Amino acid sequence: MFWRQSRALRIDEAAYGPHDPYVSFDLVALANVHVDLGDYATAVPLISRALRIREASYAPDHLYIGYVLLFQARVLHHVNDPAAADLARRGAQILHARLGRSHPKTEDAFALVNRLR
Repeated sequence: MFWRQSRALRIDEAAYGPHDPYVSFDLVALANVHVDLGDYATAVPLISRALRIREASYAPDHLYIGYVLLFQARVLHHVNDPAAADLARRGAQILHARLGRSHPKTEDAFALVNRLR
């Protein structure tokens, strides 16, 4: 799976450029592979790059930004980075604004915020 995701990233970077939103999805997929392997430290820069691309491509309250913020918060928590709680809070606020408070994904996001406090 790792090689497949790495290859997809290289192909999309060549086809669309390194700052295209399609590339952010490949970065998140590759980061997920590293998380599944327990390699959180390698996942962090991939997620950070995906977030930078999405923040440059989408509105500040876009769901794609909220989701990657929550993913980054989970991973940073595993590497004991105290920034995790603030990122989770920001992601949860985006989901709240876009999906509503009672949406299951919003509820999960706020539960993450509470766990990281």
